[in-house]
Amino acid sequence: DLDNAWPSYAYLIVSVRDRAVSDARVWTLSADRRSFLEGTVQTQESLCPS
Repeated sequence: DLDNAWPSYAYLIVSVRDRAVSDARVWTLSADRRSFLEGTVQTQESLCPS
């Protein structure tokens, strides 16, 4: 994954269980391109009607 990752991009990984989001994490490439750094995910209630 490190070989194909783009700097300055955030990679959102979402886990879905029973048709609902159970977890969400975001990762960015470190400056030295040797690892990913976990960021913070902020969520808010959807404004779209269901």
